[in-house]
Amino acid sequence: TSPSQSYVVYRRFFPGGSLKSKMSESECKIKLQKLKHMQDTEIIHLAEAMGARAEELYYQESYDTAETWFRRVVRAKKLVNWYKPHQTLWASLQVAKCVRFRGPYKEAQKLQQGLHSTIERIFSADHDVSVQSMELGAVLLGQLGFVAEEEAIRRQVLQIRLVTLGVRHPETISALENLGAALEPLERHGEAQQLLEASLHFRLEPVKNSGDSLTDQRDILWDVAALAQALNSNRRYDESENLLDWTHNLLSDVTRQRGWNCFEYHYERARTYWFQKRFENSEKILRGL
Repeated sequence: TSPSQSYVVYRRFFPGGSLKSKMSESECKIKLQKLKHMQDTEIIHLAEAMGARAEELYYQESYDTAETWFRRVVRAKKLVNWYKPHQTLWASLQVAKCVRFRGPYKEAQKLQQGLHSTIERIFSADHDVSVQSMELGAVLLGQLGFVAEEEAIRRQVLQIRLVTLGVRHPETISALENLGAALEPLERHGEAQQLLEASLHFRLEPVKNSGDSLTDQRDILWDVAALAQALNSNRRYDESENLLDWTHNLLSDVTRQRGWNCFEYHYERARTYWFQKRFENSEKILRGL
């Protein structure tokens, strides 16, 4: 695949979000109260509008609110279950993702496991929704302490992405990053470092080759944080600091944003300072976080 090829990174199962996502909370509640008295076409329009709003909130990392809107979509779609069943499954999977971001991992895992067999019946194993479900299952296993099981699924996901999308697709690069990060708890730091260095190389390659602007800045920030962690695990503290400094010069605006990517970046800088015995510097960052 050409490194200059552009990709759609964010999936849209509810098209036309720029207009439909303007639906207000009060307007939505009023319509939901009339749900059982609506015609099928009205329910479909409402579901599409709520889905567009839910997607918008999800990509803004407003997971609590996004969960509420995705649940509304699923509720409405039950009355028109013949309409785009793949869309209903995807919205249900998004609910599980939002629950995971709230923190109750076992609840999220129960939702994901209940959905996955249905998703596998509807979609092929290499379909994007199936792979998303696998990825969610993997991250939940890791967060519940089953790191070896997480690694096995991460390898499956990477293989699927390599075959179906090619090595330079953003989803393949994310799979490479996720596998690298999953090796850290298994104390396979050298292998993790190699994978994370490769993924960072692929993320930066379009910029080096064509001078394009960075479109996945937050993903780069997370990749850097994971790579810095691997370097720290290998006791290469100065290299970790150099990497973090280089990233700050490249993405200084992004490092000041709110979000879990930025949190991980600053947290790893605090750890780097701690390993270097620069405790005051570390403490200052940790208090800020």
